[in-house]
Amino acid sequence: MEFSIVEGRRRTAKRGLRGTCPLCGEETISKCGKIRIHHWAHKRGGNCDPWGEPETDWHREWKRNFPEHCREVTVTSEDGEKHRADVKTDCGRVIEFQHSPISFEAREAREAFYESMAWVINGLRIEREIKRFDFQLIHARVLQNSPLKLRIPIGKCVLIRTWSYSKVGVYIDFGDTLFSDIRFNFSIPALWRLFPGDQESHVEIAPVWQAEFIDAALNGGSVNGINAPNIAISRDHENGPFGEFPRKVEISPKYRRRKSETDLEYSLRVWEFDEND
Repeated sequence: MEFSIVEGRRRTAKRGLRGTCPLCGEETISKCGKIRIHHWAHKRGGNCDPWGEPETDWHREWKRNFPEHCREVTVTSEDGEKHRADVKTDCGRVIEFQHSPISFEAREAREAFYESMAWVINGLRIEREIKRFDFQLIHARVLQNSPLKLRIPIGKCVLIRTWSYSKVGVYIDFGDTLFSDIRFNFSIPALWRLFPGDQESHVEIAPVWQAEFIDAALNGGSVNGINAPNIAISRDHENGPFGEFPRKVEISPKYRRRKSETDLEYSLRVWEFDEND
């Protein structure tokens, strides 16, 4: 936990402090070691909220995009069930930041409990899933460009397959990953939104600005997405069978990432081509 109640106020963990859990009222102690991020823990151990997971730096960085009073908010249902939402904004929107694997049943339970919520998924957790998403993105069909929306095959991408059936908004955070198809590398932070559906072979996705997502959560607006009029709409997306493997996007060989290249080496090489073209 990031916060506990100390002398009637919400406090972050500081060495030597003791507090009270805002959810269950049990005594908490501050954990301020050198390895794990500073946090509060129940004195008797365990976690009073079964939906909780150990926080990572990724969790904390995301939560700091929101005011302190919106973080770790206790939500109580009509029948008295209580859970600690990662973020609940003043307009009633809940955001859950998910780093570790979660069962389909647990996911459904949270979506039903919070109702007006969205997931932000850490897409950087497993390197092979980044590579699989990158491969599927190469085979994308552009459905529209204002705002940009794509259809990609799910293929072997477990991350996409796992989250494509959620009934609420799902946004995947790949950080500053550079994708092989340079059309989808953006200059400022973006998330990849999944649109719910029941297709087993394809899924529709759209990139959205991270700042726009945060603003919409805080102020109750909608997430419009990224306008990309310079990206051509795929000519065959309307007529081709939905289950057909999409036509591969042709990328000039000089722009294809080499297996031995790091992200930095690839980006520097591409920038050099762009300057000389």
